[in-house]
Amino acid sequence: MAGSLWTKLKNAITGGPPPAHIHLHQKEPFYAGLWKTIRPPSRAKHRRPLSRAQTLLLRGAVSVTLLGATAWFSIGYFSTAEARSAQAVVDGMELLGPGDYAGAVGRFSEALAIWPGNAQAYLERGNAHDALGETAEALADWGRALDANPRLAAAYTARGTYYRVKGESEKALADLNRSLELEPSVDAYYQRGQVYHTLGRYENAIADFDLSIALLREAPYVYRARSAARRALGDAAGADADRDKADSIEQLR
Repeated sequence: MAGSLWTKLKNAITGGPPPAHIHLHQKEPFYAGLWKTIRPPSRAKHRRPLSRAQTLLLRGAVSVTLLGATAWFSIGYFSTAEARSAQAVVDGMELLGPGDYAGAVGRFSEALAIWPGNAQAYLERGNAHDALGETAEALADWGRALDANPRLAAAYTARGTYYRVKGESEKALADLNRSLELEPSVDAYYQRGQVYHTLGRYENAIADFDLSIALLREAPYVYRARSAARRALGDAAGADADRDKADSIEQLR
């Protein structure tokens, strides 16, 4: 009896089968309990197929999600492209001031590579080409600027100025008239006044110079242009007054 009891106790200590009246309560490892908590339910052997309405609803939801994600990505991408293109134009404009026209052409070209729809980049690149004497390239870029934005008044002014200098008065008037219809500006009035002067229409020239001065009173070149038109009409006093005004503005600079 004693030996039998001792054997049972030894077996319980060493891992043998415990006695029937001794209950060993071993704690379950924590990871086993965790797995029981988080494990997904076992798959059913036989899943019920979706109905046609459920299938259509699911497909619609997926399509809407994909379209929304695509639209969001496109808006973000193109907004960023426009901003980067605009910054390249600003960089190019900074090169125009010191006279680095070739460098400016490069920056404006970069702006267009980023966003081909940048009408301002075409306009400014055309101006830079014009400054370099590359008239064919300039005309092409001004045309592209107007294709991208038909209401870009400055592009009409730039091209109209080119035609005025080349003596193509009718073409110049057509572009300058359109520019002033879209957005009256000091330069467009001044350029059209110069065209009128060339054509001998001095009253029209003076009227345009008046409008230009009304927009910017401190532009000496406009006073000198009006002085010439007044002298052509025999108004010596008015011509001298405009000349003196131009001199005084330049002396203050």
